[in-house]
Amino acid sequence: MLKTIRTVVVSVLFGTTLTVAQLPPEVMVDRHLLHAERLIAQGDPVRALEAMQKALDLKMDRDLELPEDFDFKYAEVAFSAGSLQAAMDSVNRFLRMATREDSFYREALELSLDIEASLPAQNSCSDRPKGAECWMELAEQPGCHVWNSDLQPDETITWSSICAGSMAQGTGTIKRVWNEGKSTIEATGRLQYGKRQGDWVVREANGNVSEGPYVAGLKHGLWVERRAGGAVWKGSYVAGVRQGRWVVRDAYRSVWEGPYVDGMRNGDWVVRHADGGVWEGPYFDDKMHGDWVWRLADGGVWKGQYVYGEMDGDWLIRNKDGSTSNVYYRNGVAYYE
Repeated sequence: MLKTIRTVVVSVLFGTTLTVAQLPPEVMVDRHLLHAERLIAQGDPVRALEAMQKALDLKMDRDLELPEDFDFKYAEVAFSAGSLQAAMDSVNRFLRMATREDSFYREALELSLDIEASLPAQNSCSDRPKGAECWMELAEQPGCHVWNSDLQPDETITWSSICAGSMAQGTGTIKRVWNEGKSTIEATGRLQYGKRQGDWVVREANGNVSEGPYVAGLKHGLWVERRAGGAVWKGSYVAGVRQGRWVVRDAYRSVWEGPYVDGMRNGDWVVRHADGGVWEGPYFDDKMHGDWVWRLADGGVWKGQYVYGEMDGDWLIRNKDGSTSNVYYRNGVAYYE
């Protein structure tokens, strides 16, 4: 008997019998909402929406109270996650109950307009310029749309999986064709409310293959991009833009390593050539700009300045035998002394 009592006490203390599911429903609601807040802070609106949906399901099942601004917050997260219809339904619920004096009233009105402008009927690809972001109707499924973040002239898109309402859904392959059929891209992964979500593999007609995750239609996370010529690019995207440290191994087996800021090389980069030479210096707005040092494989050293991608000013050359010379550059053109 004593052993049984001890077992029960230990089980309760160490969580082998008490589970999260045994918490009161009101506590579970608060737990889901806190989890959603954390996921939003981490930039993961899709999982945040799932956590908020769990809180909403509990509310409906147990007739519980949710915060007054829940529908507005739910709409914000749903919009960020690409769930446009869910976002519109939720913000409309909030506005039907709100007054002009309520908190978030104006923000809800603005959100409603933003969601409406993003719906396929209001933001189609018809008559949009090259490079536009828009909802494109599928060639073989009229009335069904997929999000296109880089429209090409005379482009058509097909989708191998299902359509729910007016948006493509599920797991399948997107095929984009333009330039009279000469240019094609096939991408395999999952669509959520017409936008890419989760891990995708993208294959271009020229042989390039890219792999990595999307969040609400934008590249977000670690990507590996293999070029047909042999180069490999590896680094992170944030909301569709390269950010942070990237490593590029080019076709000549040289390795380029440095930071991207808002899609452009900015900051100190190091280039390690296959023959053993090393270049070091800063980039500014995607161009070499500032003081660079070239350490050649034979022991020689070049030091000088780049100005917006062009060698400029006096460059000091120290040869492997210790002798030195100077070269003056103007807009990339050398004038030897």
